[in-house]
Amino acid sequence: MHPLHGPRLKLQRAKAEIQCLSLMQDAFRQNTAYNIVWAEFNSQTGKNALRVHQNGPSLSSDKWGIIIGEIAHNLRSALNQLIYQLAVLNLGRAAVARSKKVRKLQFPIFLKERCTAQDSGCFDRDGMKMIALLGQKHKTAIKWLQPYYRRSSSLLEPIEVSERVARNHPLYWLEAINNSDKHRFIQVVSAQTWIYQHPSMIIRRSHSPRPVVLKHGAKIGEGFPCAIEYMHMDTNIIPLIAFSNSCEVVSRRGVCYVLDRIVTHIEQIINQFVPEFPH
Repeated sequence: MHPLHGPRLKLQRAKAEIQCLSLMQDAFRQNTAYNIVWAEFNSQTGKNALRVHQNGPSLSSDKWGIIIGEIAHNLRSALNQLIYQLAVLNLGRAAVARSKKVRKLQFPIFLKERCTAQDSGCFDRDGMKMIALLGQKHKTAIKWLQPYYRRSSSLLEPIEVSERVARNHPLYWLEAINNSDKHRFIQVVSAQTWIYQHPSMIIRRSHSPRPVVLKHGAKIGEGFPCAIEYMHMDTNIIPLIAFSNSCEVVSRRGVCYVLDRIVTHIEQIINQFVPEFPH
């Protein structure tokens, strides 16, 4: 059996569950329709409210949350098993089993390379302890895979990026989702849409786009009654199934989009180390 058979099985399981979520998303869109309707008149602004009308079953957030947690667990486990196999490749299974450092073996995911006095964690101080049983070649490879690095070319050393940019990385998304699911609560998702301001639009919002949770009766804007006579408004809304504020890092991002990005990235990481293991 190939040393990476376990991580590959974890990946396959995660992909199957993501496909399940994708089918659930399609079914939800087919069975639930959203429209914009003109609602109550506001005498102070002289405008009518524009509200969401939902026709069909609501989104089952809890079911989505359970599956998301299972996906995150399998993907995190695949990375950790990769580190264990690299340690065995370096020292041998018996030596790894005898080492006291084996308990700390896991794939490190950090936003910073070096710590300051205020930092809760960084790669050089904490991450290196997680890969102490690996050879130097593999330690360097894992270091270059951290969210705080970006590769401009496979032939060049990675470029260090800011912590803000590092948060927008599939590995950090996985870490945030997995930790939230394990230690706080299951992930909460919701149907959302995005409202943009444009001079010719009836709906007026802030200059930057903002999401609106598509609940029955939710207010998404206002419009002047006279605008109906000379403006056309498409009242149909296509919902985006997105993470809610339960996980700030991926909040308001599409669930299937995020999970697809994560699983693709982790598959690339595992495939990168396949040549290291003899057949």
